[in-house]
Amino acid sequence: MPGIVAIETPHVRTGSAPLSLDYLRALRAFCDAHRLPLHIDGARVFSAAIALGVDVTRIAVSGDTLQFCLSKSLAAPAGSIVVSGLDMIARVRRWRTLLGGGMRQIGPSPPGKSRCAR
Repeated sequence: MPGIVAIETPHVRTGSAPLSLDYLRALRAFCDAHRLPLHIDGARVFSAAIALGVDVTRIAVSGDTLQFCLSKSLAAPAGSIVVSGLDMIARVRRWRTLLGGGMRQIGPSPPGKSRCAR
């Protein structure tokens, strides 16, 4: 039976407390044992890394995919990024298109937008 495990760290409803690296390792082992992909909704993953005192890659390696938001913690006006291997990114792009996702005109945005891109 197909499936996926999807988690969020940090989670706003827990006072933005991040999941521990031990928990992430245990969850990764569970997913591997059951052949389940692990998606990390890391909208605020950079805040989680700071709270844990680790590089963000220590969190990211636990997941098969990681999504993070550019407007949270990074001060960009909009956008998000999915990080994974090349095969998965090709699948993500296909599904994004099938579901109607893509770049959208967001209207006027702050002049700082170009600074965030650098």
